[in-house]
Amino acid sequence: MAEIVLQIRIDADLKNAAEKIYNKMGLNLTEAVRLFAKKSVELGTAPFAISTETKTAFGSLSKYANKNLIPLENSAWESAVSEKYGKKTD
Repeated sequence: MAEIVLQIRIDADLKNAAEKIYNKMGLNLTEAVRLFAKKSVELGTAPFAISTETKTAFGSLSKYANKNLIPLENSAWESAVSEKYGKKTD
């Protein structure tokens, strides 16, 4: 199976706190993300409850967001799809 590189933007304090947790478990953050993805696929959903009161993951995680990057990220998916497939998404 081919591997890809996954890049994510994450608050530095959140990253450091998560690394401490996973390091205590003998994992690094990359391994933890890989386990999260595998478990999500196995279950066919997120491996934890997500409140229906929040309509998006961003809403749940907004306290960790870099407010300066939000305008750039809002259209990132559409731009990536448009660039890859040469068409505008609607």
